[in-house]
Amino acid sequence: PPAEIVDPTTGEIKEIALEAPHGQGGGSGVLLADGRVFMIVRDINTTSSRAWIVDPAGMTSRELRLDQRPINAPVFGVEPSLALLPDGRVLVAGGLNDVYGDGDANIRATALLFDPATETFAPTGSMSRPRWRHAMTTLRDGRVLVAGGEGWSVPEDRSPPLLADAEIDDPATGTFTPIGSMPRVRGATFAVPLPDGRVVVLPRWGDFSGYRNMFEPPWLDDPESRAPVDIFDPATGSFSAIGTTPAPATAATALRTGDLLLVGH
Repeated sequence: PPAEIVDPTTGEIKEIALEAPHGQGGGSGVLLADGRVFMIVRDINTTSSRAWIVDPAGMTSRELRLDQRPINAPVFGVEPSLALLPDGRVLVAGGLNDVYGDGDANIRATALLFDPATETFAPTGSMSRPRWRHAMTTLRDGRVLVAGGEGWSVPEDRSPPLLADAEIDDPATGTFTPIGSMPRVRGATFAVPLPDGRVVVLPRWGDFSGYRNMFEPPWLDDPESRAPVDIFDPATGSFSAIGTTPAPATAATALRTGDLLLVGH
């Protein structure tokens, strides 16, 4: 479908009648400091990714033409997670390697920094472990919380571990430091920063590899199950469990009141 811009005041919807990300199976994006949107979207088979720059003011979008290595995956891999840094750059970390490549690991631990001014990627330190579909949230002090996700040790492993551990990236040094685990949330996650600086972490229902087994929690497969909610406090550097949702959510947004708006399946 075409890209659209919605005016929440009037409800008016404007269609961007130009080249826009299409024919894809999912992805993520961040709003840059200059008002443009940086997006990385994957194909429906999760075998390749493409980077896009969308300019809502100029009603334009274009794909960043990058070297594909080795076959389908560009330098940033397939479906990495993104976080906007205070200096305007974007942390791009994790995701999948090219599934048609000859690598010995399916999930990446590597991280890059995208510079919107030059539209280039530069390497930075790697995460402490490979992750995919993990949450990344920029904290008030400029560090980035990395939580949860899925991981494979080898491509032949068909029961990917659902990760509960977390780490902190310091962009100033490019160093990722493990900080412990979430009490209940694990696997594919999304995180929402609160006005007071804390971060709420929830499981992403319906967003997983599809390889399930009998030991996994019911909220991954049952849309009627309540899902756990954890919270991270940067002051203590630790997580705590705070409750459950009425049903698994696919997205969440913090309101100015401090409440969370959850969007269901």
